[in-house]
Amino acid sequence: MKHSVQNFQTESKFIIKYEGNFQFQRDFYKKNFRDFSSKPYVSPLFSQTVFPVKFATQADVKVYEVKFETQADLNVFRVDFQNQATDCDGLWFYPDFVNQAQWKIFFTNFQTQADLKIFYVKFRNQAGWRNEEKKQLYCSKT
Repeated sequence: MKHSVQNFQTESKFIIKYEGNFQFQRDFYKKNFRDFSSKPYVSPLFSQTVFPVKFATQADVKVYEVKFETQADLNVFRVDFQNQATDCDGLWFYPDFVNQAQWKIFFTNFQTQADLKIFYVKFRNQAGWRNEEKKQLYCSKT
């Protein structure tokens, strides 16, 4: 039985090529991956990829886009490529498919419904957290 593990950094997931034993694959996933379904978790190993969903119940985070930068918890700059989106500093990449995203976000109509208030900035160096309490909540390292 041969086992090989390849790490593809662009997709931030492991792909297993094996011949034979299904038990090996199941045990490998149990040891190396945690369940991300309970809470939004941002790991420094992953880029900040977000996917807007149609319903609030599907979202990990409810977001409201404010009109002024001073009202925002997070200043966001949208990057063109996934490798440009880093840790937890407001550089967001929007993938084509929901399963490629780290966060599923829902844009609310009212500020009071949102967990996070964002403002889209024009330049990359303007991106970042304005509210340190929210940063601790969404960027905790566990």
